[in-house]
Amino acid sequence: MNRIKEYVDRLVKTKVPYLDVIAFKAGEEIYRYYNGRTGATGKEKLLMFSATKPITAVLTMRLIEDGVLSLDMPVAEILPEYKDAYLLNEAGERVPPSSPITVKHLLTMTAGLTYNANRYPINEALEKKGSASDTRAAATAFVRAPLLFAPGKRFYYSLCHDALGAVI
Repeated sequence: MNRIKEYVDRLVKTKVPYLDVIAFKAGEEIYRYYNGRTGATGKEKLLMFSATKPITAVLTMRLIEDGVLSLDMPVAEILPEYKDAYLLNEAGERVPPSSPITVKHLLTMTAGLTYNANRYPINEALEKKGSASDTRAAATAFVRAPLLFAPGKRFYYSLCHDALGAVI
């Protein structure tokens, strides 16, 4: 536990303004250490953004451990619309990607999806369903728009984890 304390202290000193580490076992807190540059009390209110991404990643890995999913599984096996994913070539024509989008691509944000949920056909799908819209409707609309790049070619912070939520 001393290594954790030293690591937290080093991070707070050099990179982050506050860090709180809590470990639980069987629902009981077994360890906690926090530190901050401005007199941490452990009762600070912290803003959390993109908080569902770690949960989505953990659930995905649990499904992989249980043999329900695999990293190399094409997403189209679960969301058939993903077999129609496409890129635009220099002439503006639709072309299929060289490989299918896989669970690994969604998990690592290398699927070629965008972060723009306000573009056609995503906004059209959400408008159609209105308040009855769901994750699957949005996720299947993602691949009705062209991919930004071929799956696996690069990282791009995107709606990949939203699509992964639909897979789960």
